[in-house]
Amino acid sequence: MCPTGIHRAGTLAVLDIVLDRVDAEKKVGLSETVSIIRKQRYGCVASFQHYLHLLELIQHYIVSSGLVDVSQIGRLSSS
Repeated sequence: MCPTGIHRAGTLAVLDIVLDRVDAEKKVGLSETVSIIRKQRYGCVASFQHYLHLLELIQHYIVSSGLVDVSQIGRLSSS
């Protein structure tokens, strides 16, 4: 439930920043970006579920854009 839109707006802001960074630098930096956005806008990415959703969206993006092969996902997260 997100009656004020803070969670959705924060999630979208983080996703936009991270995907731009992926395209430009080939780096994700999700935890750093979430931390910065949370300092600027209280209540953004407020739950672990929001964080997991961001991870899923980023994973989908990097696989669908050809930056990473889907078979590499498990190996990348454990290294």
